Formats: sequence, C-alpha cells, structure tokens
Amino acid sequence: MKKRNVGVLLPVFSLPGNHGIGDFSHYAFAFIDWLKNHKYHYWQILPLNPIGPANSPYITVCSEAFDIRYISLDKLVEQGLLDKAPKHHAEVGRVDYQDVLAFKEKYLRRAYKNSKISLKKFIKENPWVNEYAKYLVLKSINDNKPWNEWIIKKIPSFAEDEINFHIWCQFIALNQWNDIKKYANKNGVKIIADCPFYVGLDSVDCYLNKD
Repeated sequence: MKKRNVGVLLPVFSLPGNHGIGDFSHYAFAFIDWLKNHKYHYWQILPLNPIGPANSPYITVCSEAFDIRYISLDKLVEQGLLDKAPKHHAEVGRVDYQDVLAFKEKYLRRAYKNSKISLKKFIKENPWVNEYAKYLVLKSINDNKPWNEWIIKKIPSFAEDEINFHIWCQFIALNQWNDIKKYANKNGVKIIADCPFYVGLDSVDCYLNKD
C-alpha cells in the first residue's frame, strides 16, 4: 500500500509566542521538528500579508508585503539588534492585533536604530517595497484613513527615515521567513502557502492602480 503524504494546517499566528502572537521565532522551527518527527510532510499556512479590515489575512493592504507582527523580537535579540524583548502575554486563544502591533513596533524601531544594514540591494530586487513604505507614511499622516479620503497627498521631506524604517521591517521579515522555509525544506517539510482572496480598497495595490 502506497504511503500518503500528509500535513497540518497551522497559521503562523497560532504558534506559541512570547509577544502576543505566533511569529517567526524558535517556536516555528520547533513545529517543523515536530512535523518531521511525526512524519508529516506538509505545513499549510494562511496568508502572511498585512491584515486588512476585521483583522482578516485575506483582505490585505499590500499583496506583496509581510505583516510586521510576524517579526520575531527574540531573533533580533540574538542578532544583537536589541538588548532584550520582554515577554508580552496575550489572552489565551486570542490575538489582540492592535496591542501586538503597538508593542512590537516600539522594539522594532529600537532595532532599526541599531541596525547598520544597507537596504539598496533589497529595494532594487523588490521595487514594490518603496511604494508600500510611502503609502504607509501617507496613511499615517492622514490619520490612517483610506487613500480615497486623504487630504495630504505629498510626503514631507522629513519622512525619509520613516520610509526606511518600513522598508527595513520588510527586509527583516523576509529574511526571518526565508530561514524558516529553508529549515523546513532541509527537514523534508514543504510549506503550502496561501494568498489573500481580495486586494482591499484601502491598499497600496489599489492606490497605485486606480483604474
């Protein structure tokens, strides 16, 4: 009898975590070890894009970006970009997305200030990231309203560092995810990705392609 390949559907946000949400920390690697030990060959995930209305991963503000909530602060500590990242406990079985974002962003900004990484190559290989970063800046200075309600449509000159911060977050998220993917494949586990069903109106995709 031919043995079937089997797997597990587990969203990254459902992994254990030290900071209010499952993320790209050592728990992801431990889950891959568990899959391997139990002879599972597939790990299916939900979209990793920035969440949209009602915290849905299927309606995103950018079809190509990572949600920065998935960045592991523990990994940044290991890299020496943070001195520490205190645990941030969430309610059992529930993710408070706004609370997690506020908590993590505080430490991500500290890590960004300590980082000496050149982003030129990353920007060249990912031309979408610059437009996404600009979109986030414009959205912020317009009180987080959707682009069709913006009053301020020109990025101020002082916002360059803020743009670089958002680009840096995408660079870090991609590298952390690639480490997980490589580890999975090395251990005989294939990751089945998922994509958002819809691109929301309040998105950089629609903003740049209004037609």
